[in-house]
Amino acid sequence: MTLSRPSCQASWGLFLLLLLCVPLIALASQPRAGSLFKNITQSDTVQEVKPAFTEDGTSVVFMAFTGTLLGPGLPDYCLVLADRDGHSRKTIVPNGVIDYRLGQDETRLTYLKGSTKNRVAEFDLDFGSGEIGWDLWMLDLGSGESTLVEQGRGRELSAGYHALNVSDYDLQRGEIWNPSPAGTRMVIAALIPNDENPRINLFQVEGPHEPRLFLTTGVYLTHHHYSWLPEIVWIDEQSVIVLRYDGARGTSKWSLVVVDLARRTEKTLYASNRVKAFPKMSLDFSKSLLYFQQLPASGSGTELWRLNLATGEADMVYHTEAELGKAYSSPVGSSLVMTQLLNGKFDIIRLDLGLNKLERLAINETPGLRE
Repeated sequence: MTLSRPSCQASWGLFLLLLLCVPLIALASQPRAGSLFKNITQSDTVQEVKPAFTEDGTSVVFMAFTGTLLGPGLPDYCLVLADRDGHSRKTIVPNGVIDYRLGQDETRLTYLKGSTKNRVAEFDLDFGSGEIGWDLWMLDLGSGESTLVEQGRGRELSAGYHALNVSDYDLQRGEIWNPSPAGTRMVIAALIPNDENPRINLFQVEGPHEPRLFLTTGVYLTHHHYSWLPEIVWIDEQSVIVLRYDGARGTSKWSLVVVDLARRTEKTLYASNRVKAFPKMSLDFSKSLLYFQQLPASGSGTELWRLNLATGEADMVYHTEAELGKAYSSPVGSSLVMTQLLNGKFDIIRLDLGLNKLERLAINETPGLRE
C-alpha cells in the first residue's frame, strides 16, 4: 500500500465514472396527481450534479455543466442556486467550477475553480502534466461575494481536493482516501489484488500514527473489473459506516457496517442481497438516519431506503423506474433532494417526506410530459 497522496489523474477518472452513475441532465416527467414529488430544474440539456440544501432548506445549490457534450473540458461547470420548488434560479459562480463543498452552517461554501492550458477532453487529460490549474475559493451565499482561500501555484489537482476536504481517488493504486469531517482521521480503502481471493482492506490514519487495518471486504467485480470501492460515510470523527461485500459463497451479500475507530468495534446495521453495489449513501442532518438504495425484490428500477441507526429499522421511502443519485436531506429532515435519470433524461428532484408513514411516495407513471 502506498501512503503518498494519490495523484488526480485517476481521481478525475473515477469522478467521471461516478458522473456516469449519477444522473446529470434533466428529466421531463409528470408525477402522478397528488404526489409530493417535485422537479425543480426542468432542463433538457444541462448536466446537473451534487445538489444540496442551503439556507435552512429554502434553496438548493448544484453544479451545472456549461460545456459541450461532444467534447467536455475540465472545468466546464458553474454553480447554480435555486429555490426549493424551482421557481427561480440564479448562477452564483459563472464558470470554471471543478467541485464544491457546502459548509455545515449552510451559509457558505468552498469551491475549486480551475482552468486548462489547452482545450482537452476530460478523458484525455494528463493530470500529472500540470495542464489543470486550480484555486480554492469561499463563497458567502448571503452577500454573494467570493474570497480566495488558497492558490494552487502549479500543484496537482489532488492537492486542491485535499484543501476542499473531500475524498481523493486513485484507481491505479486501487485506493480511496476519505477524511473525517474535521480532518482528524483518514480512512484509506486499498485494493489487494490477489488472483484467487482479491479483497479490499480499510485502514485508518490518525495524525502521525501508522495506518491501522480495521475492516476487510470482498471485491465486487463489475464490467470495469476492479473499479468498485466500498462507499464510506462518516457519522462523526470516530465512527464510519462502510458498505461491505461478501460473495465468497457464490451469492452476493451486502452489509452496512458501523465501525467505532477509537474503540475498535464493529456492528452490522443491515444486511441484504439487494443493496446496490453503488448505494450512494447519505446521512440526514441529525446523523440518525441513513439513506441508501436497493434493487427491487422483483421487477426493475431503484428503491430508496431509510435506515434508523438507533433502532435498526429500515423502510422504503421511494420507488422509481429511474436511476437515482445520492439523496441529500434538508436540515429539518422534511424533504430530500437528488438527481434522477429516466428514459435518457435527468433532473434534480425534491421529495417531500411530510407524511406520518414513509413508504412509496411517488412513481413516474407518465414519462415525457412536462410538469
